[in-house]
Amino acid sequence: MWNYEIQNHAKFNNQRLNIVKPVKGADPIVNTYFGSLMATKYEDYAFRDVNTPAIETFFSSPTNRIKFENILLNKGIEIIGMIQGEVRSNIRPLGLINPSYKVLGLGTHFFTWRNIPNNSPLVYWWEVPGHDWRPLFSVSRGN
Repeated sequence: MWNYEIQNHAKFNNQRLNIVKPVKGADPIVNTYFGSLMATKYEDYAFRDVNTPAIETFFSSPTNRIKFENILLNKGIEIIGMIQGEVRSNIRPLGLINPSYKVLGLGTHFFTWRNIPNNSPLVYWWEVPGHDWRPLFSVSRGN
């Protein structure tokens, strides 16, 4: 039994896309970042079509979805830019992902009161000593 269904498969019909999956645009920062990714798989999954989802039910409007997705994406790129030293190949602005996938991250919004997954956008959880960023939520490190 489930209470809420996650619908995040961009290639399936009538998905709610209750995740962060931005539309490809003309933002030079995003395009430069995306072009710099060395990954080769699933590039066609990196962005969603402007007409998806067909009916917006997760956000208050399609315009607000785009605004929110772009804020998370750009802030995530900024956070990655603050990393001192080598940036691991699985770190993406919208969450950790298989390093061979040329996508921006999973972008999940689903976490619990106990913890937040690392496949959520970095603005939610990225917290590394010596890094000039305070996340919206702290990751539980265990006891």
